[in-house]
Amino acid sequence: FVSSNDTAWRRESQRTTIKYGLVLGNAGEEVHHLYSRNAMVLETMDFFNLYEDFNVNEASTDFRNSFIKTFREIENRHPLGIYISKTEHARFHSIYGFGWNTEEQFIEFVSNFFPEKLEVLLKYIKETTKITN
Repeated sequence: FVSSNDTAWRRESQRTTIKYGLVLGNAGEEVHHLYSRNAMVLETMDFFNLYEDFNVNEASTDFRNSFIKTFREIENRHPLGIYISKTEHARFHSIYGFGWNTEEQFIEFVSNFFPEKLEVLLKYIKETTKITN
């Protein structure tokens, strides 16, 4: 449900990654969340005091819209994603698994496989993270 509603975030991540010259792999094909989507969904569920087995798809349209709005607010507290080739995205997840992924894991991944991009990645993370108080 959440992933089908993130086209604006994906476009912004693609555009910004290209602008920074940070695309990893031969061609960008996917967008990798630096802060795991499942962690943001759980934060959103906590905000609404929902249990893990709650099915948002079965909720009212008004509630789904409110859920997505809150998810977007949480997503915007974290850096944009990275436009990455399918091959490199699969390599990342083969090493670090799926879910609960962190910025630190991606920094380590880039350090190991794309060290020439590390400095620009750190700048990208800093500049695309929105500080909220």
